[in-house]
Amino acid sequence: MDRDALASVLPEKTLFVSAYEFYLHASMLAKANLLVFSEVGFTQLALSVAPLGEDTVALWQTAIKGYSELGMYDDAYAVWVAAPSEEL
Repeated sequence: MDRDALASVLPEKTLFVSAYEFYLHASMLAKANLLVFSEVGFTQLALSVAPLGEDTVALWQTAIKGYSELGMYDDAYAVWVAAPSEEL
């Protein structure tokens, strides 16, 4: 049953090489379904495992914007302060 549920949301014949790629995919699925809270959660998970040298500017911006849209201003500020200053 779990396999069928996963098969319905994962792209066919795609093997995620890393947790980073999986979290990005999950974030995009959440965004496509207007699930802002889930989008932000998966975006933050992607940030936590992002490979060194990866361009993560858009991910930081997504997290800040998402928390702002949800009215979670303290969380938006915390992400903004945690973001590498050279990226934003």
